[in-house]
Amino acid sequence: MDEEGGQGGPCEGEPEEVTHICRPQQRHRQDHRQRRSGIDAENARLGQGIAGQPLHDDPRHGQRGSHHDRQDGPRHPQAPTVVTQGKSEAWKQDFLLVADALGKPETAKKWMETYQVDAEKAGYAIDGNPTVSLLRKTSDKLRLFGAVSLAGSVLSDMGVARPSTQTFTDNGNKDISSETLAEAEADWILYGAQKTPKDEKDKDKNNTELTAMPLWAGLKAVNDKHAVRVDDDAFFLNAGPTAARLVMTTVADTLPKKK
Repeated sequence: MDEEGGQGGPCEGEPEEVTHICRPQQRHRQDHRQRRSGIDAENARLGQGIAGQPLHDDPRHGQRGSHHDRQDGPRHPQAPTVVTQGKSEAWKQDFLLVADALGKPETAKKWMETYQVDAEKAGYAIDGNPTVSLLRKTSDKLRLFGAVSLAGSVLSDMGVARPSTQTFTDNGNKDISSETLAEAEADWILYGAQKTPKDEKDKDKNNTELTAMPLWAGLKAVNDKHAVRVDDDAFFLNAGPTAARLVMTTVADTLPKKK
């Protein structure tokens, strides 16, 4: 899913969404305009791996067989319906719900247990207790990501400290401005920049604008060379198990380790 909203996924605070899980032996009618589940592509792919089978043969309709079969063939019972939160704050819950609907709840629980253990180990290996800031620049917004965002939840699972400006839990992120960029200050800043449309002359416009802000050069993390650009999709757009793993690995590889 899109944590930011308006870039391919639901907005923060959007109501629950309904996910239809279709098994190969089942055929049912489904409006081809139905919105995708709030679960991100990584979550969906892992869900397929759990089931050991594809969720849909036809991604446009969630149906199998020819058009003739869909219109005139025998009808089968509708696949189970899963209600997911569809937001970054609920990525763990959504993952377990989908796995349960696919008949693989124990596999998902084991994955989650392993993830938690690995997150704790990775956090323990970090030297000291550095604070980590999460910052993202889009074409029209500058945002900090809090404790319940996907990346924020991974940092929490690792036991990594956050600056006081990013401990909020009422939403996944909050807007700031170039004048309040100091709120991004921390020992380390992990930041992302939205991909620039192809018609833009500057192919990395958002990163260029961020690093050119008057207050950017004055941030301690920047001067200490502790401002690190990270994978924008994994940290700030997707909300699923694969993204969580990538965030954990990136943080563990970026922050200094105990000797």
